Amino acid sequence: MVRLIASREPRYGKAGRLVLPASEGAELAIEYPWADFRADIEEKSVDDPRLAATWGPRVYRITLAVRRPAAQGSAHLEISAAGRRRD
Repeated sequence: MVRLIASREPRYGKAGRLVLPASEGAELAIEYPWADFRADIEEKSVDDPRLAATWGPRVYRITLAVRRPAAQGSAHLEISAAGRRRD
């Protein structure tokens, strides 16, 4: 299982891809092996005022859970610039 935290709301893209808004209209892409991982996005409130000052009032927990656990192996996760937002 892999967990990531984002300050902006991610959305599901094509299979094996999540897209996150970045600054000034740009986007980030998280690509993962869809056949091996299930992606879940969960919104969480930030109750600590010191954390909220940096992260904002909510964060998003991204969980990539293994579909078929194995005793050993490896997987490739890539985070990259996805280009400009298409609003």
